[in-house]
Amino acid sequence: MSTTDAEYRELGPHEVVDLAVNRLFRVGLDLHRALATVGAPQHDEVAGQRIRAAIGRIDDTIGELRLAVMNGER
Repeated sequence: MSTTDAEYRELGPHEVVDLAVNRLFRVGLDLHRALATVGAPQHDEVAGQRIRAAIGRIDDTIGELRLAVMNGER
C-alpha cells in the first residue's frame, strides 16, 4: 500500500509517523514468519519471496518517510 504525494499533504506529521511505524511493525511480523520457515527445504522459496516482499515494503516506507519529511520542510 503506497501513499501518493497528494495524500501525504493531507496527513499531519504525527499521522505520517504513525503510518510508517505501523507498516514497519507489520513488515517485522512478516519477517518473523519467514524466518520460521528458513532452513526447511520445502519452504525456502516461500521464505525468500516473503523476505524480498518485506524488503520492498521497507524500501517503500523509507521513501515515503523521506517524501513526507521533505514536504514538511517547505
